Amino acid sequence: GNSEEFGLLSLEFDENFCMGGPGVILSSETLRRVAPHIPTCLKNLYSTHEDVEVGRCVQKFAGIPCTWNYEMQYILRHNSSGPYAFTGKLKRKEIHNAISLHPIKQSPLMYRLHSFVQGLKAEEMRQESLELHRDIKRMASFLEIPSDSKYLVPGIELIPEKTNSDQHYEDHNILGIAPDLKKSRPSSTADLLEWSFIARSLYSSENANPKHKIDSALREGLEDVITEVMENINNYSRQRGRVIEFRELLYGYNRLNPLHGQDLILDLLLIYKRYRGKKMTVPVRRHLYVQRAFTGTFVKEFNEDFYNYTLQTSG
Repeated sequence: GNSEEFGLLSLEFDENFCMGGPGVILSSETLRRVAPHIPTCLKNLYSTHEDVEVGRCVQKFAGIPCTWNYEMQYILRHNSSGPYAFTGKLKRKEIHNAISLHPIKQSPLMYRLHSFVQGLKAEEMRQESLELHRDIKRMASFLEIPSDSKYLVPGIELIPEKTNSDQHYEDHNILGIAPDLKKSRPSSTADLLEWSFIARSLYSSENANPKHKIDSALREGLEDVITEVMENINNYSRQRGRVIEFRELLYGYNRLNPLHGQDLILDLLLIYKRYRGKKMTVPVRRHLYVQRAFTGTFVKEFNEDFYNYTLQTSG
C-alpha cells in the first residue's frame, strides 16, 4: 500500500493484499475454498480496503497468499500516475502484453484506448482478408481457372459494364500473390525499384540530399513490424523454454512497390535467453525479410454538405 498506511493493514509478513483496480482473478480451487467463508470474512474486517480484506480472506481459508504484484504487473498493468495514466505512447511492449490497464480516469483517454484497440482489430481483419485472397488465388491455380475469368469468384460483383473491364473490385491476381521479394518484375531498367538504406539516418537517391533523417511514419512502421515479428517468434517461448528479446536495429533496406506494398530487409541484434535445461544468454544477429502488403481500395461516400463543410474548414 502507500507509505501512510505502512504497518496499519494488519497483514503478516507473508500476506499480500489482492491488487484491486485492475481486477482479481481467482482459480476455481481458491474460489471453492474461500466462498463458503465470505460471511465470516465480512464480519471480521480490519481495514476499509477491499483488496486487503480479500487477501486476508484468501490467506486464512485457502492457505495461500495472493500473488505478489511484482509477478503480475506485466499482465495486470497498473499505472499510479492518476489522471496522467496511459497518456504516453500506447505502442509499447508493456501495453501489448497487458490484459488490463488501470486506472483510466479521463474519458478522452478511454476513447483513445478504444480507438487503439479497434485499430489492432482492423489490422487483424485486413490480414485475414489478404490470406483469403491468397487462398482464392491458390485454389484457382489448382482448379486451372484462368486468371482473367469473369467467374473466378461467383457472387463478387464485377466492375460495371460501362468501364469495359473484366476485373473485380478486389483483384485476386494482385492481392492474392504470396509474399515474395520478386513480385514486381521490371520490363526495363527504368522500372527497377530502388532501395533506401536505413541506419542512423536514411540514405536514398530519391532526394536531392541523399542522407536525411528517418521520418516519424517510417520509424513507427519499423517499430510495428519488429513488435509483431518478435511476438510471433515468442508465441511458444514457454513450451520451448527460451525467450528472444529485440535489442537493436543495426541496418536495413526499404523500398515501396506502388502495386504491392512495402518491402523491408532488416538486420536485427537479438538476445537469446534459454531458461530451461542448460541456461544461457547469448547475442544473435538475424536477417528479417518482410513484406507489408497493400489491401484492397475502400471507397466511402459523403454527402455534399459534408464535402462543402470540409472544404470551408480546410480553408
